Amino acid sequence: MPPVSEPVPIWDVIVAGGGTAGIPLALFAAQRGARVLVLERNDKLGGTLHLSSGQLSAAGTRLQAARAIEDTPQKHFDDAMRISHRRADGPYLRKVIDNAADTLHWLLDNGFEVMPDHPIIYLAHEPYDQPRTYFGPRKALGILDAMLPLYQAQERAGRVQTLLQTTVTGVIQDSAGAVAGVRYDDSQSVSREVRCKNIVLALGGYARHPERFRAWTHDYPLYSWGYEHARGDGHQIGLDAGGTLEHGQKYLCTFAGIRNPKDPTQVNVLSVLTPQLRAPWEVYVSLGAKRFLREDHPSVDARERALLHLPEMSFWAIYDRGIADSAPTPFVFGLSAEELAGLWNEHPSFKHADSITALAAACQLDAATLTATLERYNSAVASGKDAEFGREHLPQALREPPYYAILHHGLSVTGWAGLDTDEELRVLNTERKPIPNLYAVGELLGFGRANGDAFVGGMGLQPALTMGRLLGQRMLKW
Repeated sequence: MPPVSEPVPIWDVIVAGGGTAGIPLALFAAQRGARVLVLERNDKLGGTLHLSSGQLSAAGTRLQAARAIEDTPQKHFDDAMRISHRRADGPYLRKVIDNAADTLHWLLDNGFEVMPDHPIIYLAHEPYDQPRTYFGPRKALGILDAMLPLYQAQERAGRVQTLLQTTVTGVIQDSAGAVAGVRYDDSQSVSREVRCKNIVLALGGYARHPERFRAWTHDYPLYSWGYEHARGDGHQIGLDAGGTLEHGQKYLCTFAGIRNPKDPTQVNVLSVLTPQLRAPWEVYVSLGAKRFLREDHPSVDARERALLHLPEMSFWAIYDRGIADSAPTPFVFGLSAEELAGLWNEHPSFKHADSITALAAACQLDAATLTATLERYNSAVASGKDAEFGREHLPQALREPPYYAILHHGLSVTGWAGLDTDEELRVLNTERKPIPNLYAVGELLGFGRANGDAFVGGMGLQPALTMGRLLGQRMLKW
């Protein structure tokens, strides 16, 4: 049966995706008088805002001024380029940073709350040199709480219509390649077509699609948690329309996650791996049973890059009963003591044994190599000097059975590759010419665009919010 088509175009803008970028885009376009149709595959708006930690960054804000923090967008940009190893898209990043304070102030003016001691210097990834990172007590849900009433006001005014449980399947193009509308399956699985002058793809990332992740991110394996719909459908729609992907070669994993015993589809951060928060007592060994880094290296960027060279970006964190009893802070924080006790040798990522040889067998490691690795580490503890890697925190040797090992993986929660666009966010074809009437925004532009091959604080949500806002305010033409 052919798709059902609207006889007369009535929309000025169609937004595919009602998440971090799609919501501000739609409401700001509507405030300018546009009629906006938002197509969202989930049963509610918000996308990854329902799962995200809500990290934002901005310089020159009134919250910084209240704490006498002297900061400017230029300083923020210079620092962000340093963290990105100068591999971020400079003009794009500058536009985000130059407008980030306005985005934050807009959210604050509409009820968004940040933690009382923020901004802070955040250590989970390579830190900024100034406090310019903000979190709210409700994480990213606080951002959604601030935007939804504004969006709903535009719905009530008749300028925005939202179709939930609706899957965009492609765009409609004329003989010259110009985009004239979209195809979608509605909530009853009826295929439909709708026409419009301006089509914006805001369908998010692909960090829940292992095959696309490997293909678009230079064959790196995928260990992820997060939004179930982050499957790269928007990327594929853009490719099918004649677009190309960029930034997939700019990849870095997060250090590091464990397959969640409560949900085998998710790999979550369940252990404390930040030396500034808890100096490591454990020893990290690769699947080849060898140490591969200084476990207490102060740079998270250096620790993350060390994982890229490991088989499957995976390692075992090994410790013994003595360390479990002596460490002032538990290694595993995401599971209760009772939950952890029930996992040993029952879950493939949690092993324990009464000897190093038996532990090696349980972890499928070479016993002789693991024994030699731990003997060298114990000698470093005894001498107070780690000649191999320069580890400084050497609190205790591993000599008291039972021995424990927990399997960790380089974690990805975002898609690094994105559709190539110009500065107006018009999707470009293989000749780097704009595909008429087709735009992209948010994670569809690729995490690598604003981050290079690193993690620049706040440059996941902030570009989506800010560029969505700017696209709705300034860039669409009626």
